[in-house]
Order: sequence, then structure tokens, then C-alpha cells
Amino acid sequence: MALFKRAYLLFLASALALPETSCIFNDLEPCEDANIGFSITNNWGTDTSADPEGMAYLFFYDSGCEPWRFDFPGKEAGRISLPEGSYSFIMFNDDTASIDFVSDENEHIFATTKNVTIGFDPHIGELRSSPDMMWADASILVKLDPNCLEYTTSEYAKKIDLIHNADMNMITNPQQIVARYTLLINHIENLSGVACMKGLLSGMASGINLNTNTHSEKAVSIPFDLSVAADSAVCSEFLTFGLPGSPASEPNDILLFFKLSDGNIIKYDFDKTEEIRNASDPLNVQLTIDSIHLPYAPPIEGNSGFAPSVAGWTTVVVNY
Repeated sequence: MALFKRAYLLFLASALALPETSCIFNDLEPCEDANIGFSITNNWGTDTSADPEGMAYLFFYDSGCEPWRFDFPGKEAGRISLPEGSYSFIMFNDDTASIDFVSDENEHIFATTKNVTIGFDPHIGELRSSPDMMWADASILVKLDPNCLEYTTSEYAKKIDLIHNADMNMITNPQQIVARYTLLINHIENLSGVACMKGLLSGMASGINLNTNTHSEKAVSIPFDLSVAADSAVCSEFLTFGLPGSPASEPNDILLFFKLSDGNIIKYDFDKTEEIRNASDPLNVQLTIDSIHLPYAPPIEGNSGFAPSVAGWTTVVVNY
């Protein structure tokens, strides 16, 4: 099964710089010298909508050796083999083309995204692309011997337990770790004169630690596209890493840019800090703006209704 053609190969080659002695597994071919078999069972809980193309499972020796990696298609795992010993463990979906993975000296892996430009300078600091949907889990200890499998429950949980499993079955609890933001803007006057439009959300985390599910301290802004919802309304849906680890000093502003048919660019700034930080579900944040008054500009030719393009402001990755 050729699972090596997806984007996570870049992660293996560059982010972790795995040596030739490391192994990549699929679900049929155990690696040489891996002599104790056990199973991984993913408990997705109530997240019935999770639909990754595949999941990656990484086991790190406690001696600091490079990780062993297993990849399975879809959302379920299976049976693997590893040498006897103690490991730390992380798992995440491997269909994340927009994600960069970076490791540190503590063998922690951070997910982040690239810097981008949007065709003009919004004067709002560093811009990062929106991440892909991500699910992950981690365990600080997986101890394997021929008679028993011991592992700690999810590092993402409030309470961590040590599990002793003579059946050699490790149960993981993958969960969504990026936030989905939806924005609806109602009652926009003179919308028919808009040629293109773009939005930015400031004060978002630049990444997340996959070992601990903690957000980076660094705050960045996320560009997003806007699309027509009705004759006088537009909407957007995009993903972020959520709030930084220490968000207090950085406001969460929504900046909207409308380029009119007469060439003028109109900017609006809305402070959504309180709304975002008091959201009932930090992973599914719904934002609204009640009204915007745009200056009159001639309707775009051929727009009996309204269908502005976002092609004038295209998000471009700048740091490959």
C-alpha cells in the first residue's frame, strides 16, 4: 500500500529529518526487528463528522531516538509492531497540505502554517494562512513488553490515567484541535458596486503543540475570503488554531476590505475580542456583523444581482 505520496513525506524528510534507520509502516508490512505486536483503536467519541484521508502514529523512544511512524488510511488504525521499550506518542491526520510540522529539542512537534501576502499591505502585522482541519491525540508514556501494554490516557484530557492492558490494545481519543470560524455580515448597503473583497482576523495563535494541545504564544492574522449569502449579505467560513496561549494583549479584530467598481478601497474594522473569548464553543465560533454602509459606486456591469470576485486579492504563500 503506497501511503508515501501524501504531504506528510515533507514532514518526515525535513521537519524531523529521520535517519535511514527510522521506519515508516503501513498496516501490512511490519518493520525489521519490531518484535512485539499490539493494536491501536481510535475512539472518536461523538465526532461522527471526522473524515481524515489517513492518520499518522508516531512513537518516540524515551532515550531520544528518532520516532517510529505508522500510517493507516482513513480514520481507523490497526495492528503494529515495535521493539520492547518506553515511548511517548502522538497521532494526527496526514492529509494536511497547508500545515508545516516543526520539532524542538524536547521532541515536541508543533503544527503551524506559512506566511502569506494578500496583494496589498493591510498594516496589521504578520499574516499566516488558514490551517487545514486537524485531529490529534498524544500520550506521554507507552510502555511495551511481551506480556503487557501500559500507556497514559490522552494528554489533552483534564485527568490522565495509567492503563494496564494485557490484551495489547491501545485506545486513543483523537479530537479536533483547530477552530472553525463562521462570519455573517448582514444589511450591506450598495453591495452591487463591489468588485472584490477580503477579510482578516487578528490575534490568532500561530500554531499548536501536538504533544500537549497548547497554543503558541505568538499572535498572527488570518486572511479569509468572503462570498455572497444574499443580495445584501456576505459570509465566510475558515479555520484557525484559535487564541494564543496568552491572548490578553492582542485584540481580535475583523478587518474587511471592499474594492469598489470606481477603484476606491473601503476598510472597516470591528472589534470582536469579547465575542470570540466568550464563545460557548471555542472550536466552533460564530460571528455576526449587523450592518455596513458602503459608499455608492456604479454596479458591476452584468451584475443584475451581485457576484463580486475575490480574484483581485489572492492569498499567496511567500516562504516556501
